[in-house]
Amino acid sequence: MNAALISTKTTETLSECALTTLATPRLTVRSPLLEDAEPLFAIFSDPVAMQYWSSAPHTDIAQTGDFLQGMMSIPYDVGEE
Repeated sequence: MNAALISTKTTETLSECALTTLATPRLTVRSPLLEDAEPLFAIFSDPVAMQYWSSAPHTDIAQTGDFLQGMMSIPYDVGEE
């Protein structure tokens, strides 16, 4: 097998690693930041936006901050279960 295709495990989390930012005129994909809590709360607190989500709408920005910190603590090469 090509050595370039073999990945190695790491303990870096999303908040610790420098992932590439992908940008187009209409969309930017990057690693999450703690500063994202406020705009995410605007979405996560909206009942219409959350109607098909796996949890109820957030009622406090602290819930969104906890969600964001949990997401950022997952090793980037492991992902969610």
